[in-house]
Amino acid sequence: MCLLVKEDGIIAEPDALSGARVVAEVTAEGKRKKIKVFKKKRRKNYMRTYGHRQQFSEITIRAIKA
Repeated sequence: MCLLVKEDGIIAEPDALSGARVVAEVTAEGKRKKIKVFKKKRRKNYMRTYGHRQQFSEITIRAIKA
């Protein structure tokens, strides 16, 4: 479902929004802070530790053209 709010009203019809476009710019890319993941099963002598860094893309919306 698509929805566009303009000064003169709200457009919610899929046929009217088929030509709508969003203009965006990528401002940054990188990796987030590292998190540590620790797994343990009690009384089984099982322990695992590993880390994970999530990648991200930061964007800025410049315009929405309907």
